[in-house]
Amino acid sequence: MKHELRFTTQAPRTKLETRADGDEEAHSISGYGAVFYREGDASTEYVLYDSPEYKVVERIMPGAFDDVLGDGDDILGLYNHDMNLLLGRTGSGTMKLSVDKTGLKYEIDPGDTSISRDVATHIERGDVDGSSFSFKPTSEKWSTEETVEVREIHNVRMLDVGPVTLPAYKGTTTAVRSEDDCAEAMAAFAKMKEERSKKEDSETEEGKALANEVHARQMRAHLVSKDLT
Repeated sequence: MKHELRFTTQAPRTKLETRADGDEEAHSISGYGAVFYREGDASTEYVLYDSPEYKVVERIMPGAFDDVLGDGDDILGLYNHDMNLLLGRTGSGTMKLSVDKTGLKYEIDPGDTSISRDVATHIERGDVDGSSFSFKPTSEKWSTEETVEVREIHNVRMLDVGPVTLPAYKGTTTAVRSEDDCAEAMAAFAKMKEERSKKEDSETEEGKALANEVHARQMRAHLVSKDLT
């Protein structure tokens, strides 16, 4: 299964923080790789597909990253999801992950490398203010709310998280950047629709069979009653 990507410019945005480290100043890169869904707040939904016929949204539910924090997997801190642009990693202690009411937060202690300096400069200038994470869902639930199909993510396995260069999105702070980023989600949606259709067809056939049986019983009862008279 391919990893899926989700992007966010949810406030507080990706930022460069400065703190005292002995006689020198040290920098850290922090941001939210994902935001949790808040009921009634559309900006915390990831829109996977939108058309006049129907809309598909995704909600990252609180608790989705509990296993990520508890399992101790080595999560990478990457710039633009590029394995060659490594900023830190949980396995070496150069990146820390935490969860609060907003979502999944990361904090990276960048090394003295050209990519770290370049990314820090971009963030400080405001050229980069978004974050993203890649994941595979391990627990999800589909439901329908009027004309909107809803995918709830309850648990994930993560590969990486970090700052990204984002295009401008209007009216939203969470996003899917391309169809390829949510290909697995749409495949899951298609499978769900197929299973739902089969279930509805099965229920329809069962309903017809039940109706036929009831009708046959009524006819038999009518004939018996007629014979008695």
